[in-house]
Amino acid sequence: MSSINVLKKIECWASPNGQAELIKDFKIEISQNESIASYEEDSLTFNIYDSDRDNVIETSYFDYLERKLGKEVSRIIEFIDNYFLQLDLKTKRIYADNLIGILLQITNSEFENEAVRDVFIKASDKIRAFLGLRLDLPLASRQTSIFSPLYGSSKYHEAYTFAFENNIIDESQVPEETFNNVLLNGTKSQEIKFSCSTQLAVAFLEAISPWFSHLKAKVIEDSGQFISKRGRPIKVSNYDYAKSQLRKKGTLPVESLDDLQNKIDS
Repeated sequence: MSSINVLKKIECWASPNGQAELIKDFKIEISQNESIASYEEDSLTFNIYDSDRDNVIETSYFDYLERKLGKEVSRIIEFIDNYFLQLDLKTKRIYADNLIGILLQITNSEFENEAVRDVFIKASDKIRAFLGLRLDLPLASRQTSIFSPLYGSSKYHEAYTFAFENNIIDESQVPEETFNNVLLNGTKSQEIKFSCSTQLAVAFLEAISPWFSHLKAKVIEDSGQFISKRGRPIKVSNYDYAKSQLRKKGTLPVESLDDLQNKIDS
């Protein structure tokens, strides 16, 4: 285990191939258990006869997965704890931010079963809670944003800085905490009000949409948290019309914030 790939094993397990291998290993393990009383293939549940208590105990693949991830999380936390001894506070925070980004990608992976996702989220939460405790950072809460951010918070600071420097938002109306609460933390009582045209707002959202799994027009409308300069929530119809106009102007597609900056300046 190294500082670079400390989460690699959990990343692999969360992949489609990794999940298939875990189920395969689970089936091999229970097939070697002579105390198995019955096994239900569809639910990956089996019953073990406890001879000491003379009764049958039900357990499942999810129990197996929790144990496996729990052991790996313990190893990860022990490694990070020791690794932090070598780092100053600033470097620790940068390292922790990178780990949070990877954990978000892990929990946003494709899972056939939401119960499996919940097990991975639980494991991720333990690591995030440890980081929050060690660094006194707001990293410990579970990610509940409907937009599903894919990176750590430093990436979104870049987006916020771009937005207020280009008068897309007014920092006095939308401080960075509000910006992060809406996009990253799932705070439903706050909103992002744009100080620019809807076209420029949409161009900005298109530029940062690859940083999220679900920053799409329909999700934006459903949230009701993105407000136009005129004070109205941005709807799919407004969003799509703005996109069509931006395409005609050559502003879209946009590959990055730097690309958008060049198009704004030209």
